[in-house]
Amino acid sequence: AAHVARDEAVKRADMLTPDATAVTYEGDTCKVLGVTLPRVSGDHGPTPTPGYDLKAWRAQMKISDLTAKANAAQVAKAIFDGDSVRLVGPPSVGKTSGIREVCALTGAKFFLVPCGEGATDLSLIAERTIAADRSMQWVDGHVTKAVRWAIDHPDVLVGGELVVNPSETLLVPPNMRFTCTANTSGAGDMTGRHQAAKVSDTAFTSRWNATFTVTYLPKAAEIKVLVAAGCSPDDAKAAVEAAKDTRTE
Repeated sequence: AAHVARDEAVKRADMLTPDATAVTYEGDTCKVLGVTLPRVSGDHGPTPTPGYDLKAWRAQMKISDLTAKANAAQVAKAIFDGDSVRLVGPPSVGKTSGIREVCALTGAKFFLVPCGEGATDLSLIAERTIAADRSMQWVDGHVTKAVRWAIDHPDVLVGGELVVNPSETLLVPPNMRFTCTANTSGAGDMTGRHQAAKVSDTAFTSRWNATFTVTYLPKAAEIKVLVAAGCSPDDAKAAVEAAKDTRTE
């Protein structure tokens, strides 16, 4: 029993050996997974996730009959370059975490704006609430908070406008990028997995000029995620095999 436990521990340790993402820094740029990205000064980026295997993250874009594969840095470059990027894929496949991890490596500030059930223009922009002194006051929503941060950390203040409330309009600086994540492509759920998925009209979907489908991690990478969460290597392998059987139409 002792040597079985020892072998299990060795196997777990081998699987948890960090897969360091290839990143190099030079001046105001950095190279992530072979892709040159801007390096943002000020150390405003999120804290890197220990052991996150960014190399395993993958996505693809379909244009007519052509399917182009992309890694996280290539998708991030499209975002930095100003493309309207939408990431589509199942829950917990890594749509948000992959981009967050690139922000951690480049130093870019990262805001997560919840736009699920219950989100309204008031909760995203601003809404009136009752203050402690019983007066009415406007409270910033998620988007407005991000815009104010960008204004306080500007490059050049030339951009669009955001009407916060009837008495305040903010000038949105161009150092902001918005990326959308979704579980379906906008046509509603065709699989039965996402019953609450809503159909998006063409006016919305046409605003995104680059839609990437984020795919599941390779089998070995998924097993490592489960082992890192405390699962035994053998149980993790069995769980990934079982999950693979459910990922069909």
